[in-house]
Amino acid sequence: MCPGSTSPRSTAPRATRWRGDFYDVFPLPGGAWGFVIGDVCGKGAAAAALTGLARHTVRAAAVYEPGAAGVLRALHEAVLAEDDEMRFLTAAFLRLTPGEDGCLRGTVAVGGHPPLIVVRAGGETERVGPTGPLLGILQGIEIDERPFALARADVLVLATDGVTEAGAPEDALASSGSWTSHAPAPAGPPRRSRTGSPGRARASARAPA
Repeated sequence: MCPGSTSPRSTAPRATRWRGDFYDVFPLPGGAWGFVIGDVCGKGAAAAALTGLARHTVRAAAVYEPGAAGVLRALHEAVLAEDDEMRFLTAAFLRLTPGEDGCLRGTVAVGGHPPLIVVRAGGETERVGPTGPLLGILQGIEIDERPFALARADVLVLATDGVTEAGAPEDALASSGSWTSHAPAPAGPPRRSRTGSPGRARASARAPA
């Protein structure tokens, strides 16, 4: 992922073939990095089309929007412009910049998405980022952003609701402690794995140790 940190570890491809769970990581001007994860309504060709719209819109908006909230507002407006009440999605976006001290700092915004969790180097877990409304449904929604930082050896975990659909406990997204057991440990060598299981996406990023 970012210079000095490990690449994201995922349990799904960047966009599953028949479902709308997706994530993307990409470089931005000034040494920053964009990180988006989302889940679109529906499946099949319609979901794939909306997933493509979401990824391209986020990449484009992140170049000129200085904050995370502006990126999600641009995505929201793009989906509304499709004029289809059945096209909506959840998403979370982070803009992170590596610092000289080895930490990653930036802003995070969330639109109707499950909570983002950080597993700190000492093993503690905490939610990060604000809550927000679904994207692509209502006009004039408010999307907030919050500052965010990953210290050395912290792990950021993001997931879609496919984690619960795939057989995790029903309260898996209700509390940070219940589903971060699936996250990589804060210490130890980085690992990567991918599966083709449809309907779920989970990604994590580790700050440098």
